Amino acid sequence: MHLEKYSNSLKPKFRGSPEIWDMVIFGSSVKGGLAPKDVDVLVVCSDEVRVSEVKRKFDDLPEEVQVQVVKLGDLLNTHTLLKQAVIHEGFSLKFNVPMRQVLGFESHTLFTFSLNGLTQNEKVKFQYALYGRNSQNGVLKDNGGRQVAPGAILVPVGREGELEDFFKNWRTVYAKERWMTGIK
Repeated sequence: MHLEKYSNSLKPKFRGSPEIWDMVIFGSSVKGGLAPKDVDVLVVCSDEVRVSEVKRKFDDLPEEVQVQVVKLGDLLNTHTLLKQAVIHEGFSLKFNVPMRQVLGFESHTLFTFSLNGLTQNEKVKFQYALYGRNSQNGVLKDNGGRQVAPGAILVPVGREGELEDFFKNWRTVYAKERWMTGIK
């Protein structure tokens, strides 16, 4: 996973940098997809610094590492889509846990799907692959998910990429929506 590969090269950037509040890896590299093409990194810095000066600290990273620097106040008050992505799927390098955990939330992806395009035989094979059969786990259980209704499953955001790949491989029509709940 890209997370382990790049966290070692990113963490030293904290040293001597009190202006950096956190660095968060997010995007395809932490969503569980089979082949992420890049690594998205959000550097959250204090409101008093110049973003361009902080950005220069990351010029030595490989090209596939996409660094975005934002002031904490701007992140909290604007950047709605970025904020949602970071909360749902981001991994904090400062705290070494998912950002949703830092903020006290759990995040899941709700998948709804239809098997209308499959033959009866394909539907049975799909069900076995998704839910398992006999003592064999299906992809749902292997990824920490659960069925919530016929045609509806819930999986942790960190595993949504694997389920998306599964649905695409089966040429199944699906939709997804992220859900967040407070940690008890």
